[in-house]
Amino acid sequence: MRCFAPGSRFLAVFVLAVVLTQPGWVQAQTPGDEQEDSSGGEIRYLGVGPRLGFSVDPDQIVFGAQADFAGFYEDLLFMPLAELGLGDNITSLYIELDALYLFPAVDFPADLMAGVGVALAHYSWDTPAGFQGDDSEMEGGIEIIGAMGFDGPAETKPRLELKLGVGDLPDFKIMVSLRL
Repeated sequence: MRCFAPGSRFLAVFVLAVVLTQPGWVQAQTPGDEQEDSSGGEIRYLGVGPRLGFSVDPDQIVFGAQADFAGFYEDLLFMPLAELGLGDNITSLYIELDALYLFPAVDFPADLMAGVGVALAHYSWDTPAGFQGDDSEMEGGIEIIGAMGFDGPAETKPRLELKLGVGDLPDFKIMVSLRL
């Protein structure tokens, strides 16, 4: 017998992720602020922004929001994010925590990044008439991430990401995100 309603664990994780990403819990980083030591210590909130892209298996349009944090370790960016995927007769909700390493500056027009993320995915679909069974499931896995960050107008920091899913996640996602 279940003690919790279906999906309540997912809702609890989602609420926790939203609460922990509130900017009031960390110091905001504004353009022009100078940091004496970026090797760790003080967690800095860098901004939030929208995300848009697509995934394969399930084939979906994916959109969502993220928050960017730094200061854990030098050149390491943490991003808690939430995404909604629509298409392929499935609705997907993803809660993820990504960590990206920013490679030292090279003679290239973009900042190169690589990292890993952990994700929870809630999939929901319509069960055909006459069939019994659950019409939703909760899955998890990790993602291997490659990204390029660009300087945008007014420090929007557009980023292009390729995510390869391991486990019960999309095979890959291509996402574009902005930091506002």
